[in-house]
Amino acid sequence: MRKLLGAVAAAGAIAGAQHASAAPQILGMVATAEPTRLICENGVCQAEFSTICLQKHRVSPVAGTVYRQAAAARLEMTVTRAGGGEVTVPLGDGARITAHREFTSVMIRVPEDLIRSLGGSAAGISVPRLASLVPEAVPGDISPLTAHEIAQFTGPLRSAAETFMRADPDLPVAKLLNKVLNAVEHNDTVYRSDGSAIWARVKDDAEARTAPAARRRVQAVIRECTTDTPNRAVWGTKGCIGLRHGEVLMKTTKDVWKGLGAGS
Repeated sequence: MRKLLGAVAAAGAIAGAQHASAAPQILGMVATAEPTRLICENGVCQAEFSTICLQKHRVSPVAGTVYRQAAAARLEMTVTRAGGGEVTVPLGDGARITAHREFTSVMIRVPEDLIRSLGGSAAGISVPRLASLVPEAVPGDISPLTAHEIAQFTGPLRSAAETFMRADPDLPVAKLLNKVLNAVEHNDTVYRSDGSAIWARVKDDAEARTAPAARRRVQAVIRECTTDTPNRAVWGTKGCIGLRHGEVLMKTTKDVWKGLGAGS
């Protein structure tokens, strides 16, 4: 992940140094065409979701930074009931959203008991267009987010960012890589992952069917990350794929920054 970390560090240098206790960036979520399935283990159901940074001038979040949904566009959870049928509900405060890989990915966790209380045997989360995440306020923050700042970056500037995101030809690559990341088990190790098995889990996804260029690039990433390459040796299969996913969204983020202007 050195290349991604270097890019993030460079972005921070461009933005100007800030104290570590300053509030981190507001994030824009990448919309999903269908619910992303949650994987349940040890009472917690979770999945990764793609994000970009909306604020060039603020620091990147560290892993585990807690975020909350902005009011403008709310996430939904679709629960598949054991007896058949589905129910869709707003994703409420029972879910925990945290930064996962700098500003390019968040992890959303939902207690399995919450899904069971809705009569569910499985669940997935849908991300609408214009969804944004705001870091939770921390006592003693020397540079907190202002109400005006939040309103701007989750409102008109978020709408403008969506235009630049949707124009990025690499966004389908990031979307499909995110599906791949959620298809790789957490206990996959450097030498246990099988590239063909991983691809089989996502080959029928909409991005895989309708975006041939993205499909070829993602297949190449899977080959790289399931063979004896340096990135796999250092980071393992999931970490290697996460590195490539982050690099794509770093480029998208830079395009958004450029579009919004240096004042963003």
